[in-house]
Amino acid sequence: MASGSSTTSIASAATATANGSGGSGHHEEASEVAAAPAPVTPAAGSAAAAAALVQRAREAEPEYVEEEGRDFQGQPFTKCKPLLKLAGVNNPSFTEQDEVWGPPIRLKAVNHVAIGANNVDAIARFYTKVLGFRAIPRPNIGFPGYWLKGCGIMIHVIQNDPTVPRTFDDWKDEYSSEPEAWFIRRGSHLALEVEDFEEAERMLRRHGVEYSRHVLPDADMRQLFFYDPEGNGVEVGSYKDTWRFLREHGEQNGWL
Repeated sequence: MASGSSTTSIASAATATANGSGGSGHHEEASEVAAAPAPVTPAAGSAAAAAALVQRAREAEPEYVEEEGRDFQGQPFTKCKPLLKLAGVNNPSFTEQDEVWGPPIRLKAVNHVAIGANNVDAIARFYTKVLGFRAIPRPNIGFPGYWLKGCGIMIHVIQNDPTVPRTFDDWKDEYSSEPEAWFIRRGSHLALEVEDFEEAERMLRRHGVEYSRHVLPDADMRQLFFYDPEGNGVEVGSYKDTWRFLREHGEQNGWL
């Protein structure tokens, strides 16, 4: 596979595929399709061409185009883009119920949770002082950050890449009004279990953290939701009835 291919090669391959001329997913062949291709849109090819692209993916595997890139520090990486997406076709693997797209990945374990941050020092202080994580040794990987360990998981605090295009700099700009802690409950968040719910709430107050309390008496579940300094959602809770429910149904269905 050739290195250093341009974005034009990706667009050329996607345009050719959407127009029904196929492609193997390699740079060398993709670059020969057109000298100056137009940007690819969902309307770039016919419905028949899109259906043919999906059918080929079902029969073998989705075709990809790879492009060599470099991050803001000049470190090389490879962009791997499916022609389905480049031709404006929604990925059927995410919606179809059959097994034609192959088995799932065989996972070994959870390695870490990553948190991007503008101020890695502030994030590290929050997770160590408020939530009791501890900083552990971190190799020199070329940008500022921390590795934190606690509660059976590892958190990688990572300095945000300044070259990534973002729609806003301040996380609060994601919302149309001042964000409140209860917004997190039905959004993305990291959930941590505690033995003593009342003590956890006292500690949140001791640290001056804004939070929302949610009590589900029928499920014996109590939850505290709050933001870290850069808007990442965190939940701390007691889930006694949840574990009872999982044990009962897990034993019945053989997955616990």
